[in-house]
Amino acid sequence: MIKIRQHTPTQLKLYKPDGTFVGFINNQVESLNVRLDIAKNKLTGYYFMHGQLRITITENGSVENWPSGLYNETSIICRELYNRQLNDTNNQ
Repeated sequence: MIKIRQHTPTQLKLYKPDGTFVGFINNQVESLNVRLDIAKNKLTGYYFMHGQLRITITENGSVENWPSGLYNETSIICRELYNRQLNDTNNQ
């Protein structure tokens, strides 16, 4: 049976090094694009806030203090799809 699952991802807040609020990050793609822009421009001091948790974005776009499970839904679903497709291919 097909079931449409509604999904409301966690919202992060993005801040400049001086603490100025930049905007809301609404999903994994937005967070990855911000991190890529930071890496491309070699920026420092930017960070996300997840509730009271500060998630530092390093100059190369990696993050410190990333909470387990945050924005991992896409990876989990893609992994399951890949494994099912691989299993089907191996059983032909």
